[in-house]
Amino acid sequence: MATIIEKNTYVRVKDIVGSKTTEPMIHISRSSWWAGVRSGIYPRPIKIGPRTTVWKLSDITGLLATLEVEGYTATCAISKPKKDKVEV
Repeated sequence: MATIIEKNTYVRVKDIVGSKTTEPMIHISRSSWWAGVRSGIYPRPIKIGPRTTVWKLSDITGLLATLEVEGYTATCAISKPKKDKVEV
């Protein structure tokens, strides 16, 4: 049942990057999110009105899963994973 709900659920940018009242899914700024969308790093949005843009929740959860597999975390999706320091 969760899959059916997730397929038909849409989120706005404030739900993804957070706002004063919403916890973020990905801890990046709004401008960094839009830059990632423009460059193709993040999923393409769906325009549902002249000033309303949404993303499929399934696309966002897929992005989070991909970032975790690649070693990124949801709290820092843009920066690369830290490597172990080697002392010389």
